[in-house]
Amino acid sequence: MGLQGSSLQVMDAKGRVSIASKYREELLTRWQGKLTLTRHPRNFLLIYPREVWAEKCVQMDAFPPGARPLKRMLIGCAVDIDLDASARILIPPELRAAAQLDKEVEFRGMGDFIELWNAAALAQDEAANLSSGKLAELADELF
Repeated sequence: MGLQGSSLQVMDAKGRVSIASKYREELLTRWQGKLTLTRHPRNFLLIYPREVWAEKCVQMDAFPPGARPLKRMLIGCAVDIDLDASARILIPPELRAAAQLDKEVEFRGMGDFIELWNAAALAQDEAANLSSGKLAELADELF
């Protein structure tokens, strides 16, 4: 499955955050710690292995002209990052601000990429999705 599960972490004042061990091995062995970080329009960040991100960029080239603002956000905000010797990433200030990241952040493995959320915002988003009933309907359809 690749990258899965969740991990609550603490980001330091410089914007550094440790990658949880559950993701670390795959990111280091399979992807050599080479990552791309970008902004998502729903106020969280996306972390892709750099090779996977390159494939996404090719897919975005086929987007219709009306999707140009989305492409501008995703590609225009993307930054290549590397895991440091302590298996941390440094999140640039503009991306921290865009995702409203503060001290507590949560990683969510999504198969071939990771979402990085403000922990409180993720809890609110999940509560809203659960209370709407749409997730239950979708789960009933798919499972």
